[in-house]
Amino acid sequence: MKSKSIILLGLLLAACAPKGPEGAVTVPDKMAPDALLPHVRSVELIPLETREESLLALNDLYPASDGYIAVDRRNNRLLHFAADGRFLNTVGMRGRGPQEYGDLATLQVQDGLVRVFSFRTKRLTTFREDGTFVSQEELPESAMHWLTVPEGSLLYMGYYTPGTALLKLLRPDGTQEELVPRPVQDLIVTIGGTVFSANGGDVFFFPDWAQEVYRYRDGAVEPRLKMDFGPEGIGDEVYGAADVSEAVREKMRTGFSYVYRYFESDRMRLVICSHERQPERNGQVESISKCGLFLNGKWIWFGQTEDDLIHWRILYLEDDALVCSAPPSDLLELDPALREKLADPSVLEGLSEEDNDVIVKIHLK
Repeated sequence: MKSKSIILLGLLLAACAPKGPEGAVTVPDKMAPDALLPHVRSVELIPLETREESLLALNDLYPASDGYIAVDRRNNRLLHFAADGRFLNTVGMRGRGPQEYGDLATLQVQDGLVRVFSFRTKRLTTFREDGTFVSQEELPESAMHWLTVPEGSLLYMGYYTPGTALLKLLRPDGTQEELVPRPVQDLIVTIGGTVFSANGGDVFFFPDWAQEVYRYRDGAVEPRLKMDFGPEGIGDEVYGAADVSEAVREKMRTGFSYVYRYFESDRMRLVICSHERQPERNGQVESISKCGLFLNGKWIWFGQTEDDLIHWRILYLEDDALVCSAPPSDLLELDPALREKLADPSVLEGLSEEDNDVIVKIHLK
């Protein structure tokens, strides 16, 4: 299964979804056009400075104390930009030596520190935002993703690691607690990108191919959100099958949906769902994303369509905004309805198709 580092999201399809059985949120099959646009107050553009040393393929973005930490997973690079988009410095470098990281499995930017967990080297390397090296430690467990919490560390094991748990808590004294049991042992697939997000003292995560989002707080896990994908969901026909691998292959031929990312702020919640299919005729994975935004007491749905001029990538939430990125080429062909929402239209005049991606903040009403 391919590793997806970019989620393409359109702004022109949306609909409100009814509640499903047992409180599950039903993901609609069809979406009505232009439903998100009335909720948009303004659109702010922040170009990321383009210099030889700051060129990047932007895959993810984290708010820093004085700007942003941009993640370039294609080249295993971390770049620090100011709040106005000026390039400040790189953070660490790829490698297996001291003060280096092997890959960017999970990042945590908090309190002026950038923690980088590398799956291949089992290292947790910490830098200051200005790139100054702080510490590096070898980890006792071969987890897929790692996140520091007040009680110790959360380890997401994934299906590539041995054991019976998908999520563990590792305490500073070395003791462990298994928090989420693994439904099957031989589902050999793990999605690309971290399964973690956070809001204050809450950490949210979802297992691979999940229909549920969980919340971790103060050493305990509880369900936070359940999606109802109907027959597209992954359930007992896979997890209860005698041959799980064959059941997975059949599910990929017919198509399936799962939670890909989840974010929450004090004002809203955002779930990004992916629907995938791998027909036998060409072996290529066909995918479409559906995005559900819970705002002002209702769900608004939007996703990718073939005729969208702009495909947004939602990177994280602020209290009143979806923080996205877009290549200049898409912004130069901006839909007139969105162009009217621009806080500063003159930003478009300075863009070139060869420039870095632009941070797009969609401020909501």
